[in-house]
Amino acid sequence: MTTGVVDSITGTSGNDTIIADNTGANPQLSIADQIDGGAGTDTLKIYDNSAVPSITLTSAVQGIENVYVNDSNTEMTNNGSVDVSALTGVQNLTLDLFNLAANKLTVKAGDGVKYAFQNIASGNAASTIDLGNKTATSMDVEVNKVGDSTNDVTIENVTGAKVDTLNVTASGKSYIEVADTAGTLKTVNISGSADLTVTDVADATTIAITNTGKTALSTGVAKVSVTGGDAAETITFTYADTAGNADNGEFTVNGGKGDDTIVIKNYTDRGDLKDDKVTISGGDGNDTLSMTSELAADLSGLTASAYAKKGIANDFETLKLSNNASANGTVDLSILGSNITKVDYNQGIDYTQTLNGLASDGTVELSGAKGTNSPSLIVNVKDAAVAGHNSDVLNIVLNGLTGGSTSGTVNTVDYGSITAASVETVNIESTVDPTNTAALVSGNKNIAALTINNVQNVVIKGDAYLDISGTPLAGNSLAKIDASGNSAGVKMSTAGATQGIELIGTDAADDITGGNGADVITAGKGGDKVTGGQGDDTINLGAADGKTDTVVFRAAGTNGKDTINDFEAGNNGDVLKVTVLGTLVGSAGTYTTASSTSKGDTAAYKVIAITDNAASDWSDVLTKMNAALTIAGDTNAANAETAVLIDNGTDTRVYLFSDDSTNNTTVESSEITLVGTISGLGDVSDLVSGNFA
Repeated sequence: MTTGVVDSITGTSGNDTIIADNTGANPQLSIADQIDGGAGTDTLKIYDNSAVPSITLTSAVQGIENVYVNDSNTEMTNNGSVDVSALTGVQNLTLDLFNLAANKLTVKAGDGVKYAFQNIASGNAASTIDLGNKTATSMDVEVNKVGDSTNDVTIENVTGAKVDTLNVTASGKSYIEVADTAGTLKTVNISGSADLTVTDVADATTIAITNTGKTALSTGVAKVSVTGGDAAETITFTYADTAGNADNGEFTVNGGKGDDTIVIKNYTDRGDLKDDKVTISGGDGNDTLSMTSELAADLSGLTASAYAKKGIANDFETLKLSNNASANGTVDLSILGSNITKVDYNQGIDYTQTLNGLASDGTVELSGAKGTNSPSLIVNVKDAAVAGHNSDVLNIVLNGLTGGSTSGTVNTVDYGSITAASVETVNIESTVDPTNTAALVSGNKNIAALTINNVQNVVIKGDAYLDISGTPLAGNSLAKIDASGNSAGVKMSTAGATQGIELIGTDAADDITGGNGADVITAGKGGDKVTGGQGDDTINLGAADGKTDTVVFRAAGTNGKDTINDFEAGNNGDVLKVTVLGTLVGSAGTYTTASSTSKGDTAAYKVIAITDNAASDWSDVLTKMNAALTIAGDTNAANAETAVLIDNGTDTRVYLFSDDSTNNTTVESSEITLVGTISGLGDVSDLVSGNFA
C-alpha cells in the first residue's frame, strides 16, 4: 500500500498478501482505502507501532480471510483496540508483538473467527485482552508466548451473549487467565503442543485437556469436572476452606495418562470433601496428590469405609503436604493410599509429625526448613518392626536450598529431627530444589538430626553439603556410612558407638568424627578434618590429593592408637592437631628436630620430632625422649604437654607427654601415651611447622 494515497487494491485469484505499514509518521492504511482480496485465501498484514493502538477496518475491506496485526512490541500507555467486526469472511485474526503493560486491548471480530495471540507481553497482572461480544456458541483462541510466569494475560468477555464453549490451543509457552463476564461459559477444551498455565477458569463446569505440552490449571467452580490427557497436568482446586459450603466439596478430576499433580489447595478438614460427591483420580502415570498437612492428618483418622466415601482413588504414587503443619499430626498411608511410595513435606516440618504405613524403599522428602515448635518427624516403615524383616530401606531427600544459589549467598537449611526405627538401610540425598537452576554456592548446607538406632548402612549422595553430626549415629548395628556419592561434602559423627564402623567421605571437604570402636575412616580428595575417637582407628587420607587434611588427636585418655595413611608432609601438606595442646605457639616454637645433643624444652616447644632407627620397645622410646626433652620438673608447669614424634625409619609414632607427674625431671612410661602411627611418612625432617596446629 502507498503512503498518502487512497489505495484501491484488487487481489488475484491466488492467495494474496497485502501489507500496510503504519509505523511511520504517515500511515499507509486509512479508512478510505478500498481493498478486495479477490478469490483465494488472502491475508492483510498491518504493522503498527502506536503506544495506544487503534485499528478499525470497515466494509471497504473485503475478500480477506486472514488479518495479521503487529504492534512492534511497543509498550501500551493506555487501552487500545483492534476491530475487524465489519468484515465478512474473515477466518483468522492474529495479534503479534503487543506489550499490554497494565492495559486492556479490546478485540472485535465476527462470528467464527479464530483468534491467535502470539508474543504478547504482560508486565502487569492487570493486562487484559477483551474479545468483545459474540453471538456464536463457541470460540477458538490460540496462544503462543503470551504472558509470563510473573504476570499472566487475562482473556475476558469470551462468551458474550451465547458462547458456552472455549477452545484454547497452546502453540507456544503461555500464561493466561480466562474470565467470563457474561457467566455463560460451560466448557473449556485445551489442546496444542506447548506448556500452558491457566491461573483461573471462570464458570466452566467441564474442562477437557488434550494438550501434549504441560498444562497447569486452577479452578474454583462448583461441581466442575476436569479430565486430563496423555501429558503432565497440574490441576489445582481453589475452593475456600469452608466445610459444607454449597460451592465447595463437589468436583471430579481424572489426570489421564501423564505424570499428573492434583492439588486440593485450601481444605484443612475432612468435612470439606462431601461424602460420595467427589472423585479424585490421578489416572495412569506417576501421580501426585497435594493437600494441606491438616487435611491429610484429619483424613487419616477415618476408617477405611468412611475414607472411601471421600472419593480419592488409590492410584497416587506421591503425597505432597503443601504447608508447614500447625499442630502435631499423624499421616497414615494405610488409609490415604497404599500405593503411595513418597511423601513430600513440601514446606518442612513443625511440631511432631508421624508418618505411618510407608512401604520399605519408600521416600520421605523435605523441601523446606523446620518450624519453631520442636519440629520432629517420626517415620514408621510398614512392618519394619516385624520379626524377619531384616532388609528394610528408607530414602530421605533434603532439597530445600531454594533461593540461596540465585542470590549468590550461602544458604543453610535445618530440617529438624528425623526418627526411623527398625530400618536397616537409610539412603540420604542432599540436594537443592530442582526448580532452582542456578549453580550452587560454595557453603550451602543441609542440616538434619537423625535418630536411626537400628540402621546398619547409611548411604549419602547429592550435590549439597550435608551436616548430620548434631545427633551422632551411634546405634549398635551401624556398620558403614558411605558418602562417596555426594559431591559437596559431609559432616558426620559416630561418637559414642562402641563397634568399629567404616566411614567413607566425599571428594569435597569433609568433617568426620569416629566412635569408640576401631573405625576405618577413608577421607576423599578434599581438605578433610578427621577425628578418630577412642578406638584404634585406621585413617586413610588419600595419597597426593593436593589438599590439606587435618587429623585430630584428643587427650590421651580419650584417643585410641590410630594408624594414619597417606599423610603429606611439607609446605601445604597435611596437619596434625592435638586438642589437649590447645593453640600451638608461634612458628619459632612450634616445631624442632631434637636429639640427645639438642634438647627441646617442653615449656617452650609443643611438638618435638626425633629420629630413632631402633625405636622398637618402651625402654628405647623412653631413652630417646629423655635424651630429647628438657623437662621443667614441675607437675603444674604451663605448657607441660608435648607431642613427641619418633621416626624409626618405617613409621612415625605419635606420643603425648602429659607432664612430669613424678616431679623427677625424667620421662617415665606412665607419663607418655601412644596415640597414633603415621605410615609411610618418610622422615620427620620432612615435617614443617605448617604440619601442626
